[in-house]
Amino acid sequence: MAGTTEAEPVALVTGGSSGIGRATALALLDAGYRVLICARGQEGLDAVVREVGDDRLAAHACDAGDPAQARAVVEATVARFGRLDAVICAHGVIGSFQPIEELDAAGWDDVLRTNLMGQINITTAAIGALRATRGSVVLIASVNAHQAEPVMAPYGVSKAGLVAFARYAALELAADGIRVNCVAPGWVMTPMARPFFEEAGAIGKPVGFNMMRRPGEPEEIAAVACFLAGPGASFMTGETVIADGGMVGQMAALRVADDA
Repeated sequence: MAGTTEAEPVALVTGGSSGIGRATALALLDAGYRVLICARGQEGLDAVVREVGDDRLAAHACDAGDPAQARAVVEATVARFGRLDAVICAHGVIGSFQPIEELDAAGWDDVLRTNLMGQINITTAAIGALRATRGSVVLIASVNAHQAEPVMAPYGVSKAGLVAFARYAALELAADGIRVNCVAPGWVMTPMARPFFEEAGAIGKPVGFNMMRRPGEPEEIAAVACFLAGPGASFMTGETVIADGGMVGQMAALRVADDA
């Protein structure tokens, strides 16, 4: 794009081909960032780049669960734009819905590798580049880090790990001027979550799992992530911001056991 300068901030957004990641990338572009998006599939990334039609947006396929690929995508970002100011880790999977008694090692490994180690890999790979800009990291966790839902143990454990990792990374990187924070969304109408709302017949209808009686939109979570990534949150690190429409604050409805 004509007129860009080396001083314009640069962000790396994982999970950038859809959902919260895509919404965050677009919000950062609107805020004046140059952005590289990554995800496992190149086709989805290319579709976003074509749709946006702005050479401040680039894409690079990456399986963040592989440390070598995490390093490569950070290097690709710096090679393309010359610096790195913010990392937003918005990729993730839900995994299979099984009781913990029935989960085998593979059921745990896939979710933990992607959701937890993937975000850790990206963060650690970016430390050198972020040190140069005194940049920031935003991890996308979940309210499932704070409260349990049935048959979602691997997902909830992976997200709780991110909340803990943010605190430890914030502590160790503060001396370098790097901030690390989390966003913990509730249910958001992403492509990953939409099938569950469709199955429940809840599309376009009020829901009872939060105070606002609706799922969030990706753009609403993106707004929180962009705030945490930017200078407006300069005195925040090691924190987790819950954006869930009041889900955690609302007392759960009483459940009657099947055998009651």
